[in-house]
Amino acid sequence: MSLHCIFSKYFLAPCTMAFDMYYRGYIGTFGWLDTNLLLWLINLAYLGILFVAIFENNRKINFNLFQRIVLLGSLLAMIALVLLSQHLTWDCVGVDRIATIQGRYFIPAFPLLFMLFNNANYNRPVLTSGIVMLLSVILLSFSIWTIYFRYYVTPHFDSTLFSQVYFK
Repeated sequence: MSLHCIFSKYFLAPCTMAFDMYYRGYIGTFGWLDTNLLLWLINLAYLGILFVAIFENNRKINFNLFQRIVLLGSLLAMIALVLLSQHLTWDCVGVDRIATIQGRYFIPAFPLLFMLFNNANYNRPVLTSGIVMLLSVILLSFSIWTIYFRYYVTPHFDSTLFSQVYFK
């Protein structure tokens, strides 16, 4: 099997098949993968991260083309190594796909992605600070609300169904 086939079979296919799990799992999944933020909040969080990545820049750091290529190569290598480590430790022997990897496993790799957006021409620290504070309040409030109703509010069961099942 050629290297191209191996790469597309084991690394590109899982990224496209399980993109929704990666997308929601990086920001909006709590607990045992059964508690999620609303999709519009996850999208808002990604827009906020992208905004900060573009407009919050240190003017002292300016990457040239070679450095950006090295960052991109390091990012892709880290993602491939995370996928490989999960495949070797979690998947059954002989399985031809990397499956059920969560977005949280990519947290160490994504700062490299955000560094690729660094541009000294787009420095807007006041606007960025305001956006970060506003998004923090919104996202943390909805996170607390979601976690509270998942773990601390007693679910309402039909008492007749409950008594029929548990008190036979």
